[in-house]
Amino acid sequence: MKPIQISSGIASRIQTELDRVNGNAKAAVMNGQQVVNHAVNAERRLLELIGLKKFASAAIYTAQSGERVSYTYGYRRVATRVKMERRQSGWWLIDISKCELNVNQGGETQLLLTTAQDQLAVKLLRAKYAIARPQVNLDAASVQPTQPTVA
Repeated sequence: MKPIQISSGIASRIQTELDRVNGNAKAAVMNGQQVVNHAVNAERRLLELIGLKKFASAAIYTAQSGERVSYTYGYRRVATRVKMERRQSGWWLIDISKCELNVNQGGETQLLLTTAQDQLAVKLLRAKYAIARPQVNLDAASVQPTQPTVA
C-alpha cells in the first residue's frame, strides 16, 4: 500500500483501503473515521511524552480494532490492525492488515519511540519531580555506643 497522510478530509480514501483489506468482515473492523481518531490520539500521547512537534518525526503508532473478546466467546473475530508513522507533516498510514482477535484481545494500541525520543521523554519526566533525601540525624546524643561482648 502507498502511504496516506491522515486527515479528516481523507477518511473516505482511508475507508477504501480498509475495505480492500477487510473484505467481507464488518463487525470488529476499523473504519476511516476511527483511523483519523487514532491519529489524533497518537499525536496527543506523543506530545505528552516529548513536548514539542519538532521532535515527533519517526514515532510509530499501531492500533487494533475491536473490543476485548470474552472468555465465553468460543470463536475468533476478524479485526483490523493499522500502523502509522509520524512524519514532519503529520501522521501517515503506512500499513493496514487483517488480524484475528483471540480471548481478551482487541482495541490495543502501542506507541513506539526512537531512542532520542525516549531519552527526551525521560528527561522531561524527571524534570517534573524531585527525589526526597533521607535526613541524617547528627545529634551526638542519639548515637548509642555498642558494648563489647565477652565470650
